[in-house]
Amino acid sequence: MPPKPRRLGLGPRKFRFFPDLPLELRLCIWEMVKPDGQLISIDAEYGLDATGERIPDPNGGWVVNKKVVASYKVPSLLHACHDSRIVAQKLYKQHFGDRLQGNGSCVLFFGADRELLAEDLSTREIKCPIEEELPAIAFRNFPRSFWQISPRILTQMGQPKHIYLLRQSGRASTEHFVQGMLLDRMWRSDTEQAKELGYSKPYLVFTTYKKMRAHLKDLSSPDYKKHFDNNSLPKESSSRNTLLA
Repeated sequence: MPPKPRRLGLGPRKFRFFPDLPLELRLCIWEMVKPDGQLISIDAEYGLDATGERIPDPNGGWVVNKKVVASYKVPSLLHACHDSRIVAQKLYKQHFGDRLQGNGSCVLFFGADRELLAEDLSTREIKCPIEEELPAIAFRNFPRSFWQISPRILTQMGQPKHIYLLRQSGRASTEHFVQGMLLDRMWRSDTEQAKELGYSKPYLVFTTYKKMRAHLKDLSSPDYKKHFDNNSLPKESSSRNTLLA
């Protein structure tokens, strides 16, 4: 008969269940498990036929069922339990009325086409502008009509310090650099408006989805601002406010 293992007197004899821990400790634990930042997709909901193709609009363009549809994962802290919700309410604030939720560590990911983004979403649909300053916003399908987005409209989007132009892979195209020149021209033509808003021209960053996801992890850290100083960003191109990644 094998000898019985020796009992070691290490650690507590009894395990304390999580709900029995002091409230301060429970809140601290929930704070440590907060989720990373995420890409929030804002797009139009188009009418589709039986084959899944968009339905043409007789007046031009496509049939749109809903102008603004936000797709994102609701942070689990908001619905896990009462304690987690206490922590979540300090981290997350509601933006865009009842259409979108986010916080300073989330990058707003605009996936709309150019008409919805530059005209509808930017001017008419943002009835509840974002009051807090966001570190960045990202565009999937960057609008050719970018010149219509003024400093005042970007202020409604959270006055981002960085604007990301996302691509699947490869090098930035010539069109991306044209958008950089448009940003320069826009800020020169609206200098007085920008001064009135106290809004310095944002950095324009050309990057891939993969590198953008890496930035999201940086944004989720408590000291995320250090990841957005000029030394930590990709090397600048010839334009002072245009960055390559």
